[in-house]
Amino acid sequence: MAYTHYREHVIMSSASYDNSSGQWKFNACVIWQNSGAERIQFLSDSPEIFSRFEDAEGAGVEYAKNWVDNKVKEVV
Repeated sequence: MAYTHYREHVIMSSASYDNSSGQWKFNACVIWQNSGAERIQFLSDSPEIFSRFEDAEGAGVEYAKNWVDNKVKEVV
């Protein structure tokens, strides 16, 4: 599992093996504080599949960073 901090958010990403395709998909989670409450967003609709676990996990981190960037744009 990959962990990183990005723009005051914690990102976690892992990969799961899809038996039907024989490929890997990412599962990501973003956690942040909002008005003293912890918020969490699961990002599990991996738009891509990957032949390597590491590639799927890394793509999950990048996908989550993009999600954070878009969320922050909405707030500003």
